[in-house]
Amino acid sequence: MAEAPAQGRTAFDADTAVLLEHGSESQSTFAAEVSPDWQAGRGPHGGYLAAMLLRALVETVADPARSPRSLTIHYPRAPKPGR
Repeated sequence: MAEAPAQGRTAFDADTAVLLEHGSESQSTFAAEVSPDWQAGRGPHGGYLAAMLLRALVETVADPARSPRSLTIHYPRAPKPGR
């Protein structure tokens, strides 16, 4: 069972959180935990994975005036739960 989210955060917020592992002006590397709670068939829901990618993108740009307007993703395979 997953930990309860911090006050004011939803389970979705906690389950789509990303952690900056390494960042530079030209490249950032993030880590995330793929929760088994968002499974659909053989892997996690695509929207759930997209939310993680979008969080990393927003963190990388770090400019509210440049918020994403759209996102297109193609998944070559389903990831396994875990980090």
